[in-house]
Amino acid sequence: NDIWKYGTLSVSPFDWLEASYFYYRPSDLVWGDKRGLYLDKGFNVKFRIKEQDNLPSLAIGFDDIAGTSIFKGEYIVATHKFTNMELSVGYGTGHYGTRGNINNIFRDGERDAWDQSTGGQINFNDIFKGNASLFGGFRAKIKKYS
Repeated sequence: NDIWKYGTLSVSPFDWLEASYFYYRPSDLVWGDKRGLYLDKGFNVKFRIKEQDNLPSLAIGFDDIAGTSIFKGEYIVATHKFTNMELSVGYGTGHYGTRGNINNIFRDGERDAWDQSTGGQINFNDIFKGNASLFGGFRAKIKKYS
């Protein structure tokens, strides 16, 4: 759209790993003395443990690592498959915790402020820190009638 210019390249080399690289160019952000020339890039990674017996599959993800932290966030998600449906429940911080609808169970304190100069550095100080939120979703298979 006119404001968000975002492109990503994702790979899944293993069934337990997803990784992506993104470029982001907001047209409404002033960089230097010009509007819309700022470029941001970052990396996302997600690790998954497959569902076993009656236990759900688990995933842990880290978004915008080594970027400027505009989209930085961490999450843990449990997904259980039923016959015709999947149910997911997650817990997130950073970008995923902006609603702040639950107390952070991992780490107290505020996240570091967004800083354009931190690109290319991993900030371990912020991982699972700050506001936290619960989220969820479901996917259902619907029968096709002829």
